Amino acid sequence: MALIDDPTQRDDLTRIGEALAGVFRAGHAARMHERVAEQAGVAVDRTGFVLLAKAMREPARISQLADRIGLDVSTTSRKVAELEAAGLVVRTHDPGDRRAAVVSTTDGGKALVARVRGARNRAFGQMLAGWDAADRARLADLLERLVEDIDRQGGLSGG
Repeated sequence: MALIDDPTQRDDLTRIGEALAGVFRAGHAARMHERVAEQAGVAVDRTGFVLLAKAMREPARISQLADRIGLDVSTTSRKVAELEAAGLVVRTHDPGDRRAAVVSTTDGGKALVARVRGARNRAFGQMLAGWDAADRARLADLLERLVEDIDRQGGLSGG
């Protein structure tokens, strides 16, 4: 991919980068998750929630879940053990390889994800209350496109 030398494009790219950096800041994400989890009445940290949501979308081995969320296998395994002890996920034998386990979300885990997503939607609804429906839809479309492009390139590091 060629670098963009047009100063007006570079300015837009700088604005995008700075805006996304503000959104991605771990402090913002952690505080928002804490607030949303509290409003949802659940006690699961952000990593646990992400794992639950990924396993809910598609049951997977721990190594696959680790890859999906960018954590090492040992950290993911410990987090899955916590979620399993809480009754939020279950491990079953992989039908393709009986030595391996597949992690899937239990009904309790699915209910927890639904409560957190509901609280998150209410929070975003409050944040974007001054936006008209067309602007909200456009933002959603553009963010989905950005995520697809990031995923296609192998993440934000481009690797």
